[in-house]
Amino acid sequence: MQLDVKAGNESSNLQLVPFVDSHSADKSMKQSSVPKAVEKVLVGAIRREMALKDLCAKQTSKIKHLNRLVQ
Repeated sequence: MQLDVKAGNESSNLQLVPFVDSHSADKSMKQSSVPKAVEKVLVGAIRREMALKDLCAKQTSKIKHLNRLVQ
């Protein structure tokens, strides 16, 4: 199983989509447990990245608002 990351115009549209290749479907069960661990790591990384992007957007908005107040 391979993982495709689909991205839209916004980071909230990111999602993991499983992709089964005919060559990878013939692999043993031991090898198929490795992608599950990789999938968990990727999901966590994508969640952290999305949270960071949201935080940056909020901070940018606050900075713009404060700059307007100062002027």
